[in-house]
Amino acid sequence: MAEKKNYPKMVLHIVQLVCLVLLLNAVETQNWYSGKVSLDYVEGIPTNTSIEVNLDVDKDSADGSIRIDGFLSYRNWQNIRNDTTIPSDEVMEESDFEVTPLSEIQETLPILVKIAIAMTSLMVILCYYGINYRYLFGILNTSMAFYILFTLIILAPIGYFGDFDYTSGMQMDRNEGESSVHQSFEGSPEISISDNLELNYIFTTDGYDLGLVNTSQLDDVIENEPSEDHRSYYKIDGIAGIEYSAFVTEYLWACAVLFFAVPFGISFRDRVKIDKPVKMEF
Repeated sequence: MAEKKNYPKMVLHIVQLVCLVLLLNAVETQNWYSGKVSLDYVEGIPTNTSIEVNLDVDKDSADGSIRIDGFLSYRNWQNIRNDTTIPSDEVMEESDFEVTPLSEIQETLPILVKIAIAMTSLMVILCYYGINYRYLFGILNTSMAFYILFTLIILAPIGYFGDFDYTSGMQMDRNEGESSVHQSFEGSPEISISDNLELNYIFTTDGYDLGLVNTSQLDDVIENEPSEDHRSYYKIDGIAGIEYSAFVTEYLWACAVLFFAVPFGISFRDRVKIDKPVKMEF
């Protein structure tokens, strides 16, 4: 049995359809996000040395680059330090958590957007003919739209690390132990939403590099934390962040408005709509 046509919802689904078509074009032709990790040695032997790692990801590739400023100081630090390490107190536990590789996400995301386009087109048709129970398809459509957003913002950045093979050399890394002691770490996240959505984590870490400690002083440095004037002391200021392309930010707002706020508002209006009372004449 057909219901009365709901023109506001029909217009909404048409706008959603246009939004998804534009999203598909952006996903296939534009950069998805840029990642950056920047480390500045502010105290210690390699002072005034900075390391910056950049990553650009789109549908077909993930291009990375490394830049070292103060390369001579960095090489000098590498040459004068030794390979002193101590056993690590950390226990490495096996985890069943699996990360979907970025290469797989790059293949499936355009397919997901195309499925969402097909579902939204179906919603337009169902609204036009006033088909009953179309809200079930609406729930699926909204869920798909938000899953695409989740994939772009969360799964795609995490998926970059899913392409790595962590099993090779893992045991060797466990046996190598720690090369620094008395480490401390402080950090805080920052979120910026303007033209582009940015997620940054600003941190500071310091400690004592065992590779710069004389053998005669090694036990004493390990047991008792020296002053910051010690030759082995280092301090690093860093930032790790992701800057998403403009279309990702635009789609974030589209999901909030077109796939949540407006549908909720229309549904709420339809539920509370009350027919005018019939006048009783005596």
